[in-house]
Amino acid sequence: MSTTQNCIQLVNEDSIFSTSKKFTLSSTERPMCQILGKIFYCGEKTNELLQEELSSLVFLSYKKNMKEFQYLSTTITTDNGWGCSLRTSQMMLAQGLKRHLYEKRVQSFIYNDKTKLDFQHLIMMFAESNSLENMDQSPFGFHSLLTQAINLFQVPLKQQYTPVQGIKALKQQFKQQKLVKSLKIVTSSTGVIFQEDIRQKMKNWEKSLLLILHFKLGTGKLNQIYVEQIKSLMDLEYFVGAIGGIKNKSLFMVGYMNDQFLSLDPHVQQVNNLKLIHTNNYTKLTFIIRMHAKIH
Repeated sequence: MSTTQNCIQLVNEDSIFSTSKKFTLSSTERPMCQILGKIFYCGEKTNELLQEELSSLVFLSYKKNMKEFQYLSTTITTDNGWGCSLRTSQMMLAQGLKRHLYEKRVQSFIYNDKTKLDFQHLIMMFAESNSLENMDQSPFGFHSLLTQAINLFQVPLKQQYTPVQGIKALKQQFKQQKLVKSLKIVTSSTGVIFQEDIRQKMKNWEKSLLLILHFKLGTGKLNQIYVEQIKSLMDLEYFVGAIGGIKNKSLFMVGYMNDQFLSLDPHVQQVNNLKLIHTNNYTKLTFIIRMHAKIH
């Protein structure tokens, strides 16, 4: 289905589009879009703000031409076809760090000349590096997470990880890194967390909290009874994303529009190029956002 007013095209789950094209709200549909806890209503000015918000999301996907995983005794240089759960885990942490390190100073942290250096610093934390020395500067790169995942789960290279395994590898790497000490990650494998447990873990709240809960919301497909609850969570001001998808396909959910979820899709292969991080061009890397089939 597509509309002509205000030029947004509603696409099915097999279609993708780039943020280089206009992404706007149409008055022919219920005029609301939610992205990471921020609500956008139909209108010309709102469409500009929405485009800026989408363009400032940190998108991490399959890479090729990475350095060989030498310390893992392999010549593999790409995670294409098997690294999506680690990529979506990276994106969740990136949005959390973006909120924690920068957005607390301003209402909205959008990429521009004033914030360019902050964005470059953030992206460098996730740069691909096969050097143990460089991992101090880029502690959340794919090589680091893969090393943790292999140590934790003994899964052979090129075999896919589950979203839960991806988050556990991320949490373990976060514990060992030295770059960000003002944030603590707390997870719950049961989907239940008690306030007293949080208070004990956070002590005197000297650090910020990234809380990650694991849920199983259906077998094979999303159970429709959970849709409104998911939307309610996505409406929260401090929502930084959700990892979902289907078997062997992990997606990073950033919000919804009308009756469709919006996600960043890591299943696109990009050339690994650190030089772009230090230029204005790094935001021009391929950026894919997927709108899913109706959830009602």
